[in-house]
Amino acid sequence: MTEPPCAVSVRGARTQMRGGGILGYYWYIETDDGGAEASTFGDALRQLELLLFKLEASNLSRRINLVGIGQGATMALALALVWPELIAAVVAVDGGLPANLSSLPLELGDLGSTSVLFVASTDAHQFASAVTELQQRNGRCEVETCPADVRDGRISQWLGRTEGR
Repeated sequence: MTEPPCAVSVRGARTQMRGGGILGYYWYIETDDGGAEASTFGDALRQLELLLFKLEASNLSRRINLVGIGQGATMALALALVWPELIAAVVAVDGGLPANLSSLPLELGDLGSTSVLFVASTDAHQFASAVTELQQRNGRCEVETCPADVRDGRISQWLGRTEGR
């Protein structure tokens, strides 16, 4: 009998506050041109790397699937580019690569056998530059527009298809 996959849910460590209340969470400071501020992006990436290493150590040689929404999608894609040997698949929901990816101090790898699904709530064209970048790194990319009410089922179906690739 096959063990079910492990699922871990994380959110950005930084909070956006207003009037003493939390409005939301974020991973990094986004620049006006759609880029990522280097120090907060690097800090977030390091925190996620530490979690990735713990998961990898307990995962008995199975590669890990990542699913992220918004900035979480950006961080999942960055992890896959930095640690492609540990990542089986990435689902990026309403998030792509930062506009200044090439200027960030990262050693980006070839995605090899890592599969990527971009899921857009409305406009899938927003992922064109990210798809091009990943395909240049041998990434297998698919792009879908999917309403929120059927998104989770579609993601599960796609991840099931990528098992064993």
